Amino acid sequence: MSKTEKFKTGVVCIAGPPNAGKSTLLNAILGEKVAIVSPKPQTTRFRINGIYTDDSAQIVFVDTPGIHKTKHQLGRYMIQEIVSAFDNINIVLLLLDVSQMINVLDISKVFDTNIKFIEKSAALKFLILNKIDKIQKEQLLELIAKISENYKFDEIIPVSALKKYNIQELLKTIKRYLPVGEKKYGDEILTDLSEEKFVAELVREKVINFTRQEIPHSVTCQTINYKVRKNGVIFIEVMIYVEHKSQKGIIIGEKGSMLKKIGAAARKELEKNSEKKIYLKLEVKVLENWRYNDAKLKEIGYE
Repeated sequence: MSKTEKFKTGVVCIAGPPNAGKSTLLNAILGEKVAIVSPKPQTTRFRINGIYTDDSAQIVFVDTPGIHKTKHQLGRYMIQEIVSAFDNINIVLLLLDVSQMINVLDISKVFDTNIKFIEKSAALKFLILNKIDKIQKEQLLELIAKISENYKFDEIIPVSALKKYNIQELLKTIKRYLPVGEKKYGDEILTDLSEEKFVAELVREKVINFTRQEIPHSVTCQTINYKVRKNGVIFIEVMIYVEHKSQKGIIIGEKGSMLKKIGAAARKELEKNSEKKIYLKLEVKVLENWRYNDAKLKEIGYE
């Protein structure tokens, strides 16, 4: 950073419908995985702060659950997480999947609900068109032209979060709009997510990716024990909650095969990230209709 440049700081919220790639974008910006990802909708259930720091700026990116119609108390919790993320931010990024838009004749069906939602924020509005690696350049240009004719955004930026295309241009554009300020976090800090919460979410990611379609929305995980032993081994116990006995059987699998598969995948990733030996114990418990009950949600960590 030259002497004429001043350090920028700010808070940027990433919002959009389920499966648009919000968590993938956050991980791409940070260069490390702090948010779980899966092809199943509504994977993200609460706000996750990711802190990006370089020589010219420090930006707190807030990953949020997908904008959706609520069907239960968990859904209402998730929507409230988005709304509360709009407080005291500089920019909101509306992230949309272009591959789902190119054949839509009436783009208002894609835009109106999401725009109405982000208008709850007084922050600047950027439209981020994600997954551009899945469409032709001509299709992208036509889509941008159509959007520009009908909607007003402070910036429209095409990216591919998965391929990490145009991420630096996105960061450069964001910095132009941010105020001068001082760092609030050390350079080495990437997230304020606790280790216990990250472990629970990582286990849930593996459950989602290894089990059948009916499992993802009905499962949640909670770290109930996290200890670093004298020999340096990290001992972790995670409880996997489901709503029905049949779901418990699916996750455990024949002779415990599925649970072992989930545990092995989670432990391998945790050991790679921490560079420490991990002992991971998983249990499965039925907590009937937990998504529909405020008291049960609070009991398992949805404060």
